[in-house]
Amino acid sequence: MKKELEKWLKNNPPRVELTELEKNFEFDRRFANKYVVYFDNFNGDDVYRVREYLPGEREGLPNYLRDELDGYCVLLCRNYSKFGFNILGYSVRDLDHIRSRFNLFIQVG
Repeated sequence: MKKELEKWLKNNPPRVELTELEKNFEFDRRFANKYVVYFDNFNGDDVYRVREYLPGEREGLPNYLRDELDGYCVLLCRNYSKFGFNILGYSVRDLDHIRSRFNLFIQVG
């Protein structure tokens, strides 16, 4: 990771207090059926959050909704792999700012 990005992250921690699960979250798409990805509004910005499904919560959902919720977790894992740091607790706006400021995802060739 670039030194400038590391400095920015140190000076701009996640906007919300992360749970232990979020601090140590394994960004692995194989676990998409165990976790719910959601947004928590913090001062007008939606920040990425994750939690475990409650017992029985997933069983009552139709297949299309399960697939959609699993897709959010897969997308979170993809975004993590692009950024290279734990993006939970950051807003979409924060991540757009980081991506543009530090020229992340620029493909050469």
